[in-house]
Amino acid sequence: PSNLKANNNNLLVGIFDGHGGKQVADFAAKRLPFYFLSYFKGSSALIKFGQDFPESGFSKKIKSEAKANKSDSAKNIISVEKIFKNSFAHIENNLKTESYAKDVGSTAVVAYIETNKFGYRILTTAWLGDSRAVLVDKYNKVVWASKDHKPNDAQEKARIEKNGGQVVFHGVPRIKLPEVNTMLAMSRSFGDTQFKQPNSAAGKLIDGGAVSGEPEIFNIKISRDIKFLILACDGVWDVISNEKAAQIVARELN
Repeated sequence: PSNLKANNNNLLVGIFDGHGGKQVADFAAKRLPFYFLSYFKGSSALIKFGQDFPESGFSKKIKSEAKANKSDSAKNIISVEKIFKNSFAHIENNLKTESYAKDVGSTAVVAYIETNKFGYRILTTAWLGDSRAVLVDKYNKVVWASKDHKPNDAQEKARIEKNGGQVVFHGVPRIKLPEVNTMLAMSRSFGDTQFKQPNSAAGKLIDGGAVSGEPEIFNIKISRDIKFLILACDGVWDVISNEKAAQIVARELN
């Protein structure tokens, strides 16, 4: 897990669950807080963190994009969404040059909680794959949960098929591509670059490719009725329902 306090009122926390190896999960967990904070605070964040990741062009890119994402305590939700999209995109772009990322990947579920100048708390969650976020109220009821990115989801399946892939059942629904000798049980992830090449029929990626690295993003104002947020990987969700997890956490908090 990775966490980072941007200031006293804000919190960034995430889960990265690797498959095929841990390299991509480690890569994403280490870099996403840096990218997020750099976009959030603009070029000033690079003074402290820039030398950790001396990637060509990154400093210049942040300085130019920071003008459009200038942060203060009342940053709006759309800006946070853009920061998440930019941060995820940077990770994806950098993984293209890592040879291990061909057959190694990672899910991600990252939550950012912000308190604005009016005292409202805003939760923004971004995710890829089947690591899940579950929001629970003071009555220990699930009020929202992220939807796993599975190949048999209608929207995900349509994108897979547009890119020359097919969804087959092999224990669970999986993505199969003509040019790839293995299959994948999720439709969005970091890494897994062999699933993100233009297929021979289309000649280009359509809507992000058979496996997409673009996160889904959800935001909500946290009311007084909200009690806690659970982030966990499929090792939990394969055996425990959202409701059961909420009950377990509520019992431990009491």
